[in-house]
Amino acid sequence: MQVLQHRWLNDLQSTEWPGERPPWNPQYADGFEMPPDGEHILNGIVENGAVRGWMNPEVHENLVRVSKLGNICLELGSWLGWSARTMLDSNPALHVICADMYRPLDDPTDEERPYHPLNQLDLFMHRNWDYRYRITILQGHTLTAISEVVRCEIEPDLIYVDSGHHWHICGPEIASCCFLWPRTHIFGDDYPIAGVSKAVGVAVSTFSRPGRRTGRFWELPPKE
Repeated sequence: MQVLQHRWLNDLQSTEWPGERPPWNPQYADGFEMPPDGEHILNGIVENGAVRGWMNPEVHENLVRVSKLGNICLELGSWLGWSARTMLDSNPALHVICADMYRPLDDPTDEERPYHPLNQLDLFMHRNWDYRYRITILQGHTLTAISEVVRCEIEPDLIYVDSGHHWHICGPEIASCCFLWPRTHIFGDDYPIAGVSKAVGVAVSTFSRPGRRTGRFWELPPKE
């Protein structure tokens, strides 16, 4: 595997990967399995035409496409890293900064995740171990991660927004990214959710961004 070095990697206040791969836990079953490479859609855990806990074919196709538009991606909301893996597989030159709370999956304060007695960070690291030289982990609030990227004077080529879907979460994320990085291609999932569609619409009108939508997938390309 090619290891890409960036001058800013050591500047980010990131979570270090451990010396050894976190062990597999049998409790990681019940919907948290990683679909086999090359079989994301056909052989995953399918519910209503989509892989549970991941994405549908339409989103997958667009994610593969936009991941080739740059070399540095800031991902706001990494969950278990499956979208990051898709982008990394699609673009060998890409490095992804994965920002998430990485809370225990039984965190009662998490409004959008079901109870599960697992550790999200361990599961993320186990599943993405082979990509550890191309993933930088920022553990904490996504707005804090944005501030950290700004502090290190990093201008991402791409920003994937897929953390919380409530307006009060994704609204500030998308607006902050549009304001800070007008030349960055911003995109995300779950457009039909009211909070997401409102946040995207506000960004289009406030920052005069050209908005695009393909089903659940949305994009805010840079202004011409």
